[in-house]
Amino acid sequence: MVEEPVAAGGVLASAGAVYAMAGARVINADADLQASKKPAEAARQMSDAPVALQLRLLQTVMAVAAQQKSTLMLPISVDLLRFLEKGAQ
Repeated sequence: MVEEPVAAGGVLASAGAVYAMAGARVINADADLQASKKPAEAARQMSDAPVALQLRLLQTVMAVAAQQKSTLMLPISVDLLRFLEKGAQ
């Protein structure tokens, strides 16, 4: 009968844990890569249709307003103000 030293079992367990952690890091890195592609893809689509960005902003504002009673401060571009000013004249 061959007896395994007590320390050897601990080493094997540690090696297995290290291997599992390395595999988990690879999975996490792959998930991060996939997650980073989605915003980039959305940005490309929104750059093709600027109205899509405005609609997304309004959806976000509506979601925030529905969740809690609060005051929202929205930036308004100078171009929009000039457009509205011309329309009023």
